This record gives sequence, C-alpha cells and structure tokens, in this order.
Amino acid sequence: PHCGSRILIRHGARLYPKWADFFDAVAAHKENGILSEQLLWMFWPDKPKKQAQNVLHQTVTQINLLLAPSGVKIASGGKGLPYRVWESK
Repeated sequence: PHCGSRILIRHGARLYPKWADFFDAVAAHKENGILSEQLLWMFWPDKPKKQAQNVLHQTVTQINLLLAPSGVKIASGGKGLPYRVWESK
C-alpha cells in the first residue's frame, strides 16, 4: 500500500498484479490443469528456459506462502504434470 502498487486479493492473500494473473491462469484450468510450458510462454517468454523455470518455481513458492492460511495452494502432481489450484478440505 505504501509504494502505490496495486494489490489484488485471491483467497485472502494480497498478491501483486502479475502474481494474481498467474494464479488466475492456473485457476482457469480447473479440469486439466496447465502445463509449465504454457505458463513459461505466457509469463516469461523472453527469458531462457532454465531461468524461466526457476522463476516459475519461485513464483509458485511465494504465492503458496501467502495462500497458506487459506488452505489453498498451487501445485503440480509431479514432474511434467500440469499445475492446478488445490484446496484442502
């Protein structure tokens, strides 16, 4: 709030606009999830693949830390499997 950046709320977590867009992209693919390759192309098309993968993992970790109190997280089922939004029941 002090720096003037927009902050968007997802499941009670305060996210920067790019993180909120990232969350929304994953959440929009409820049925089949979204592959990391698609996320890399959407959010970091100009970065080398290895660097973009590192940023992807860091972004997921940071968003999940903010979402933790809500019981919601972004995760894939394993290497090569799509990312989904998971809610603990």
